[in-house]
Amino acid sequence: MKKIFIKPTTDLLIIDPETNCPIPKEGVEVEDGQYWQRRLLDRDITIEEPKKSKKQ
Repeated sequence: MKKIFIKPTTDLLIIDPETNCPIPKEGVEVEDGQYWQRRLLDRDITIEEPKKSKKQ
């Protein structure tokens, strides 16, 4: 399955059905599927590019 990086768009708790844990505000990578497409259509999440960590 294709992986996507998602972030919640509101202060609502969006629960990941695989882990039963809330999605962090910083975002998380998940497997794309119907659940996440419904959340996207409801505008509960956005799909973004993951931020690259700065190397020191």
